[in-house]
Amino acid sequence: PTPPAPPTPPSFGNRKHSFSYGNTLSDKMSYMLNKDGLLEPDQNNEIELSGKHLKINGEKQPSNVHSKYKDLYESYIGAKLNKKSKIILDILGQKRKFKNI
Repeated sequence: PTPPAPPTPPSFGNRKHSFSYGNTLSDKMSYMLNKDGLLEPDQNNEIELSGKHLKINGEKQPSNVHSKYKDLYESYIGAKLNKKSKIILDILGQKRKFKNI
C-alpha cells in the first residue's frame, strides 16, 4: 500500500512556512525572525509588533516585513491587530548557519 502523504505546512496569506520547532507564537516568530536574519545573534532582541509597524530593537522595519509578521500573528491568533494593538516579545538571536557550496 501507498504510505500517507506528509502534512501540508501552515499557510499564511500567500506565503507558506514550515516550522522546525515549537508550537507557540513566540517559537514561530523566533524561528522566522532568526531565519530571515533580522535578529542580532547571541543577544535578546526586543520585537514590537502592532497594527501599524514592526520594530526590532527600536528600528522600524519595512512595510513588507511588517505585513509578513502581522499575517503570521493574525493567522496564529485568529484575530486582527488594530492600530492600537501592540505585542512585545524578547527573542534571543541565533547565529546564522551558512552552507558551503
